[in-house]
Amino acid sequence: MNIQVLQSDSFGRELSLSAGDNRTVDVRQPISVHCASGMLWVTVEGDSRDFFLRAGQTMNLVMHGKAIIGAERNSTITVELAGARANADWTVDPLPLPNPVIFNQPALSGA
Repeated sequence: MNIQVLQSDSFGRELSLSAGDNRTVDVRQPISVHCASGMLWVTVEGDSRDFFLRAGQTMNLVMHGKAIIGAERNSTITVELAGARANADWTVDPLPLPNPVIFNQPALSGA
């Protein structure tokens, strides 16, 4: 898989991706991914879910980490800071931490 880095200086501009093109984004602050045309596949580091955006759909990425944006077909996308597109079809928040495991927990008296 050929993946190119999407730099923050590309934010706010329309980008054309050919089918099979992929971009990785290091999400350090909330961003929005908008699919103006085509179809996108988005996956996020540490999250087992995959998301598909059709033309006209937007996704907010509120987590910190890497995301991969792939074009399922020829697509036009815009990536911008999340505040610019408040109404998103999906929002990916930071995943909750797993419940802590407590070892050597004393037994309850009277049980």
